Amino acid sequence: MAFGPKRSALEALWTETTRRPLWLPPNLLRYVRLSRRVNLVPLRRRDVRVEGPRFGVSKCNACTNNCCVGKKNTVSLRLVDIATLIDLGRADLIRREKPRFSEADKLSSKARARFLASDAFTVFPVLRQDEHDRCAALSDGNRCTLHPHWPLSCARFPYALDLDAREVFYSPRCPSYDIVDAVSEPRVKTMIDATLAAYNERIRDFVLLDHARAGLERIGLTEWLNL
Repeated sequence: MAFGPKRSALEALWTETTRRPLWLPPNLLRYVRLSRRVNLVPLRRRDVRVEGPRFGVSKCNACTNNCCVGKKNTVSLRLVDIATLIDLGRADLIRREKPRFSEADKLSSKARARFLASDAFTVFPVLRQDEHDRCAALSDGNRCTLHPHWPLSCARFPYALDLDAREVFYSPRCPSYDIVDAVSEPRVKTMIDATLAAYNERIRDFVLLDHARAGLERIGLTEWLNL
């Protein structure tokens, strides 16, 4: 797929930044400091197991419980998502202000509580929701107006990553799905790849913020971040 100008500039910046290993001088100390805050090792397919033996594949056209509505379904954006939205002319969907979560909401999910306390939630923007906590990218007919260029978190949903267990699993939050029996089924592979990409792009984001912030400013992406 051809990238727009912002996305192309972001990819070029990553290539330039990682042309030499980051752990070599003169970046060694900076890299060590960052690695103490963020796990900088990308995940590959062989690094995780996929919960089975049967696998769900979402059926969005038959959805009975819209995953794009509600504060708990707020979508955090990666740099690649921000660049893509700008290229699509949809920068109006990028929101720096975050929804407020009650203590009950935080306590209801360990994963959510951990994410809300993370630098990723603090620094990066979210996909805008309307006054009814409905994703602003939805059409009147509840169809995504960004697909297939939607954010990575949307592309991998309802697959999720349990980082501690190194496991990719199908979230029970999605009630509309087909069941297939092979992890090699193309639709399952696509979802697994998207899940790993969502995690690995987070690593790229922190590396670029730490090692190439001037480049991000030049591209015009830092204005969307809470730095």
